[in-house]
Amino acid sequence: MWRLLKYILLSLLGIVLLGLGFAWWLIEDGEWIRAKTEQIATDITGRPFSINGEFDLDFSLDPTVTAFDLRLGNAPWASQPDMARVDRFSVSINLMSALSDQLVIHFIEADGIALMLAENEAGDANWDLFPEKDEAPKEPLTELPLIIEGIDINGFTMNHESPLRTEPLEFSVERFALNRVAEQSIEVAAAGRVGGLPLTLDGRVDRLRALVIGGGMQSELHVGLGEIVLDTRSSVADVKDWRGIDLAVNLSGPEFAWITEQAALPAFSSGPFDFALVVDGQESGTRIKLDGDLGTLQVFADGQVDDPFGPQTG
Repeated sequence: MWRLLKYILLSLLGIVLLGLGFAWWLIEDGEWIRAKTEQIATDITGRPFSINGEFDLDFSLDPTVTAFDLRLGNAPWASQPDMARVDRFSVSINLMSALSDQLVIHFIEADGIALMLAENEAGDANWDLFPEKDEAPKEPLTELPLIIEGIDINGFTMNHESPLRTEPLEFSVERFALNRVAEQSIEVAAAGRVGGLPLTLDGRVDRLRALVIGGGMQSELHVGLGEIVLDTRSSVADVKDWRGIDLAVNLSGPEFAWITEQAALPAFSSGPFDFALVVDGQESGTRIKLDGDLGTLQVFADGQVDDPFGPQTG
């Protein structure tokens, strides 16, 4: 009896070891993983996706995948063969977190991203990648499904072609960084150019978890684009119903016509602009105040509504 039991246990152990060995072979087989990644991405987007350079996998409890020369094909009618190119992409995850409801990504790094966005005369956009599907209702989230501890991007360019534009809009970022500075807080910073003007951006968001479970959240953002300056500060007592929202937005610059031109909008105003928006959540309602000059267009409003996102009275 004991001998039979021993043989059974040894057989089970052998099967387990063979299974682990096969799994390890799959993990170590970079070409197999490369091919599966290309196939999955192609199936999801409906566009050809390829990894043309090296593909490295550092397997551990915090595995890291690094790939070079990634390309995503463009729409058939687009002028460029690729919609997106990435020189280098690297991601590291906490392997044990993949078994839980909250995946932890230690870092995402990317170098040399080029994104070509385009629209045609028929109104089609090349970024319409994912076909609409009828999905069953999902259970409400009780926690953030994903935590990203850091993002570091060096060299990002984007071109947008549209029949509404006389020439493509060019946008570039030399460096973008996102860091998780506390359990529920992130900081972002970026530097680049838009339409030939230097761009700087920095901001912070506190209590991101509130987006899922509710409660208070705070944020602040500063953007500089040449002489154009945007400053925002916000806080909300409960994100679920936006109760107790406080928001301050200030936008100023030397020429409003430049903004409408870059946004492919009619030139309805020109000249220097200085615009302020204040939203003040109170027990009796939400006060909204607009005050500013949008070039030759003056804007002013001051009043109160019961709900800033779906007002019924005010």
